Amino acid sequence: MYFLTDKIYPEWSIFAKPLTDPGSEIMKNYNRMQEGRRKDVERAFGILKGKFHILSLPSRLWYQVE
Repeated sequence: MYFLTDKIYPEWSIFAKPLTDPGSEIMKNYNRMQEGRRKDVERAFGILKGKFHILSLPSRLWYQVE
């Protein structure tokens, strides 16, 4: 399992970042596919956030132990 990210995350093997200098067509294709998938996830999260107000309301299941 890995996470699609951009260039702001640390250098861990679990984060799949686009290549900074793709030399071959295979690497350029990898960059296009990776960036496309990341944009798809960002759009889907934006729809969920707008429609169901995710992150705009506090969690109802969370409570602080006294």
